[in-house]
Amino acid sequence: MAARLFKVSEREGALAYAYAKSGKTAEARELLATFLRESKSSYVTWYGISFFYVGLGDKDEAFACLEKAYAQHDSRLRDVKQEPMLESLHSDPRFPRLVQRVGL
Repeated sequence: MAARLFKVSEREGALAYAYAKSGKTAEARELLATFLRESKSSYVTWYGISFFYVGLGDKDEAFACLEKAYAQHDSRLRDVKQEPMLESLHSDPRFPRLVQRVGL
C-alpha cells in the first residue's frame, strides 16, 4: 500500500498553537500525536508542525521541526521571519542562523 500524501497545513498548526496558548494543551498534544503518527508513513510539512511546539513552549522541538523543513526545502520557510506564531523564537541564537541558511 502506497503512503498517502499527508500535509500539516498552517491552519492545523495554528489551531494547535491556539489550543496550547489558551491552556488547552491536551487538545494540542492530541492533534500533534495524530500528525506525528502520520509522519511515520506519509509526507508531512515540518514547518506547520513547528507551530504546535511553539504553542506548547517547546523551542527545542520547534527548531528541530524547522530544521526538518529546511532539509525538505520547504518553501514556507521564506516566511519564517514574518510568521507571528514563530515570533517567540526570534530571540533564540538558533533563529538568526536558520534565517541566514534559508537565505533571508
